[in-house]
Amino acid sequence: MKRTLSSGRSVLRWYALRVTYCRELALKKALEAEGVECFLPMRHVEQEADGQSRRLRVPAVHNLLFARTTLATLAAFRKRQGATCPLRFILDCTTGEPLTLDDETMRHFIAVAGSESEQILYLSAGECSLKAGDRVRVVAGLFAGVEGRLVRIRGDRRVVVELPGFMAVATACVFPSMVRLL
Repeated sequence: MKRTLSSGRSVLRWYALRVTYCRELALKKALEAEGVECFLPMRHVEQEADGQSRRLRVPAVHNLLFARTTLATLAAFRKRQGATCPLRFILDCTTGEPLTLDDETMRHFIAVAGSESEQILYLSAGECSLKAGDRVRVVAGLFAGVEGRLVRIRGDRRVVVELPGFMAVATACVFPSMVRLL
């Protein structure tokens, strides 16, 4: 959903934010300290140090953070941070305004991207053509309730939740019995 800067200053929206120099964890902590709801997609990686293997949670997509707040709150935060603020708006290429996402789309995106499944995929806007494929709702399993498009990726059926014109996330493999057409 797109709103003008002046009319949307006091409306709670999900903003897609670009974070410089991989400081997304620090920015998330700072925004949450001010009462802003944030979402940072995370994934597990194996890291070896001193002959020991450790499993760490790291950002799945570097330099990206989603915040549910008002434009006025983000503007005030940026002003207080000054020149050291690592926060930049991702702009909607059609309007030139900060990219906002509706609550329902983000709810589905968070359900998939926030899961512990290691089989989910992060796709750029160009990697997945969502023109073809049926709109479905997952009715069973880990992703029950998620709505998106059923597509075949790397030989598996997956439900893709798209953040329009920006990125998409695909579930782990789903069986036909787990989805219903919308």
